[in-house]
Amino acid sequence: MKYFVDISERRYEIEIDNSSGIARISVNGRPVEVDQCRIRGNESISMIVDGVTHTAEFNKTDGNCRVQVDGSDFEVRVTDERQENISHLFKARGTRVGVPGEIRAPMPGLVVKVNVREGDMVKRGQGVVVVEAMKMENEIQAPIAGRVERIAVETGKTVDKGELLLVIEREA
Repeated sequence: MKYFVDISERRYEIEIDNSSGIARISVNGRPVEVDQCRIRGNESISMIVDGVTHTAEFNKTDGNCRVQVDGSDFEVRVTDERQENISHLFKARGTRVGVPGEIRAPMPGLVVKVNVREGDMVKRGQGVVVVEAMKMENEIQAPIAGRVERIAVETGKTVDKGELLLVIEREA
């Protein structure tokens, strides 16, 4: 299984292969020896990575995780292959061809959060709506910079694939 770990503007691809009964781990394609043991439940572990001992403490909040490794704090976000594929699908299908300011639901789901209000200025790539599909929250991003002209959904509403979520008027 592949995981994608974002730490302070850097992304690491971690692959864990358990098919032979022994965990084989690689980071960005480089094999890594890891041995670990839990110290306190799921919040703290001691690990040996390529012969060097480290202690890590975890504090999970809102889908992200704050990790303290050997006294240094890091904000960490972890996604797996499935989450990445769904996220890319949402980004790729967030608008219809020919109507650049219309943002439509790429698949059926539940609107969890609307991050903007009508009249707000948004930047290209800014998260505007969060839709939950298949038990995963997916942030839909603005495909263009501009002003939010119309919001067609509200939090808690179920949407169908292709349903209009909001309209952005292109920035002049």
